[in-house]
Amino acid sequence: MADRPGGAAQLAADGVASARYQYLSGGVGQGWTTWSNGGDFVRNYVHESDSAGLVPVFTYYMLVQSAPDALAERDRLLMALGDPGLMEGYFRELEEFFRASAASSTVVLHLEPDAWGFAQQAAGDASDVRVAMEGARDVVGGGYQETLAGFARAVLDLRDRLAPNVQVAYHLSHWGSGEDPMRSNASMSHVDALAGAAGAFYRSLGAPFDLTFTDIADRDSGFYQHVYGMGDEAWWDEQDFARHVRYVDGFARATGQPVVLWQIPYGNTRMRAVDNTWNHFQDNRVEWLLDDPSGANLRAYRDAGVIALLFGRGADGATDASDANGDGATDPPAVNGNARTSLSADDDGGFFRDRARAYYRLGPLPLP
Repeated sequence: MADRPGGAAQLAADGVASARYQYLSGGVGQGWTTWSNGGDFVRNYVHESDSAGLVPVFTYYMLVQSAPDALAERDRLLMALGDPGLMEGYFRELEEFFRASAASSTVVLHLEPDAWGFAQQAAGDASDVRVAMEGARDVVGGGYQETLAGFARAVLDLRDRLAPNVQVAYHLSHWGSGEDPMRSNASMSHVDALAGAAGAFYRSLGAPFDLTFTDIADRDSGFYQHVYGMGDEAWWDEQDFARHVRYVDGFARATGQPVVLWQIPYGNTRMRAVDNTWNHFQDNRVEWLLDDPSGANLRAYRDAGVIALLFGRGADGATDASDANGDGATDPPAVNGNARTSLSADDDGGFFRDRARAYYRLGPLPLP
């Protein structure tokens, strides 16, 4: 689960998670390294996680935020990658991260979500994306290609040298090809082609990441409808889940990568607390994964190469499995058959924690 500093002991006591994740963001020179003394933010989060028996996971989101806001996100990424001075600062901060993580058992670094998808949109091969690696020479040494492939190789080499306990995760964006196959209701053969293209782009990096993260959505379906004005396409139906499983499976088979589903929304359609108001938006992913009596939905993802689920909201106002709204246990009138009364003060009515505890009581699904 997404979890802020100070929450590890309670999260462990709740018995609903075995890992916790935290964003490191803000842009080079103005982001996470300014939150405390150098790497102390990371060092303290890792120590707190270890003490509670939880795996610390960091989502490292710095490149896009290092370029001017006026540009489109893809252009911001390409500008950041092509700036030698920025690359020097980026790798110095990454060096600080690895040094701060080195004393732990296992740490996961989820490296630059969205960046790889934007890069894939810009070029079908990582060697065609320019990166000013000369700027990082004093940190990582010379000899790296001035490409995204050289960038990836340098990150992993820096990890090997400073913190081999850190597992570095690539990010698979299902829109990296320029098309969201769930939104477009793609045929399964077209899903296979998109997954193949995503796998080819990963292989063009020539860098053996330890695992791959991929997102389902960064906000609840109800959030997309009621805040952004989307229609029913905001919701995944049975066929969309089947497409997503097929896409993940195709990528995993093409790359040999184990996959983590990341930033899964907390909303549900069961509890009265979730009435499509701020912090209380509906979604169906928790139900699909953790409230399926047959277990078939979760097994399908497991068989496609998924090894872990990370739940968390990607924006303020999306549903949380805590009382982020500060309104206690709420049971407004049902809006569409969501008739169950709250189990706790959590903004989702306590549904996620109830289902997660039930999952662990039965025993986690074995991995091959």
